Amino acid sequence: GQGGLFSFNAGTEAVVLGQGLPASSKRERPANAGAEMIGIPWKTKGRDRDGIDCVGLALLAQKELYGREYDFPFDYDPETGDERVLLDWLEDIADEADVPQDGDLVVYRMPGIDGVMRHHIGTVVDEALLHIYPGKSSRKVKFRMKRIYKIYRAREVGSCREPR
Repeated sequence: GQGGLFSFNAGTEAVVLGQGLPASSKRERPANAGAEMIGIPWKTKGRDRDGIDCVGLALLAQKELYGREYDFPFDYDPETGDERVLLDWLEDIADEADVPQDGDLVVYRMPGIDGVMRHHIGTVVDEALLHIYPGKSSRKVKFRMKRIYKIYRAREVGSCREPR
């Protein structure tokens, strides 16, 4: 499926967002979709609007904006946890993609409180990255390809080939 909203120039590692491209005719959600996801306070291992971490925000966005419910049964702290837990989970539920499109889960690298580069997870919502950073509240920010570690596209039900 074509994202339509992203053009990708591998040479400059820049994603040009929606410039000169017609609006997607397939869009069913309002342009401000995800607005209700902004301003949620950070809480380590939080999973709801009272307080949330990057994994919780990704789960909430997938459920409320894209109708995808995922189980994340791990005791995982994004600031100190073993990142393989997050990456292995993503490998189980999604396929890697090259060019971001609406609803994709994105793993990006940011320095943690200890200065160590860590993986965080966000969601592509309307050409921006919906994410939350420790100690901050959830926000949508401009998409920066150079920070991106991997892009994951959810496997839709029925997209897997049935065994014969």
